Amino acid sequence: MSEIKIFYYEKELPEFTMHEGDDPLTIKAQVYPIEDFSDAKLTWSCDDDTVFKLTPSEDTKECKCEILSRKDGGVKLTVACNGYEYSIRVYLLK
Repeated sequence: MSEIKIFYYEKELPEFTMHEGDDPLTIKAQVYPIEDFSDAKLTWSCDDDTVFKLTPSEDTKECKCEILSRKDGGVKLTVACNGYEYSIRVYLLK
């Protein structure tokens, strides 16, 4: 495995912002090289699940994200696979 990337639709996300009251959004992760890890299971997590809820899809390639409340500095969202992980910052605003 060389890397994991996180996308919203087809746009790669280095970070993103959600506001209180926003509808949940679904992001996806891709493990590269694709042909070697097409069946890989991913683990989604964040550093504060009291303010940000993650609901992974059954195949673990996608994850529904929901803001529960605002938090200064946001949260760190991490996706991991086979000992490799990739993290981005999610800002949670009013």
